[in-house]
Amino acid sequence: MTEEADISDEALLVRIATGDEAAMRLIYERHHGSVVAFAKTRLNDQALVFDVAHEVMLDVWRKPQNYSGRSSFRTWLYILVRNKTIDAVRRSSRIEYGEEGMDLVDQAPLPDDVLQKAQDADRMRSCVDGLSAPHKSAIHLTFFEGLTIKEAAEVEGVPDGTIKTRIFHAKKLLAACLQGQ
Repeated sequence: MTEEADISDEALLVRIATGDEAAMRLIYERHHGSVVAFAKTRLNDQALVFDVAHEVMLDVWRKPQNYSGRSSFRTWLYILVRNKTIDAVRRSSRIEYGEEGMDLVDQAPLPDDVLQKAQDADRMRSCVDGLSAPHKSAIHLTFFEGLTIKEAAEVEGVPDGTIKTRIFHAKKLLAACLQGQ
């Protein structure tokens, strides 16, 4: 019998379709951390991040047949995350006005304050967090998750060139941020 680590994600999906909880546990252990990390690139609310991750894993459990095999399992999984984050943002962006209306306050720290407090890894993390969602997502998928340009483009639903352009501009923005500009 093959080791559990040698079983492909696609083979695990076939087992999940039959109700195999052990197969789902393996998928969860392999991918939950990456699902959470990718959701964090798109959402600023920790609770929403974990809600999205939970919904994605439930979709894998409940609807494994939705995987068509046209892309890699990881690409399909990140597409699920992208779609769930878009839904979460739409749901959370509904504005409810209280009796006195809404106070809009910019809660973002000033760039100088962020740079003064950050050091090495913290500084880089702060700079990455300062990127726009498309730039942050392109960097995360290609550098942290190891997806190819083509796979990242498929996840984002954009042409390959768009991902390349986003990475190019994100690198320039990161360099400027790290140099304190």
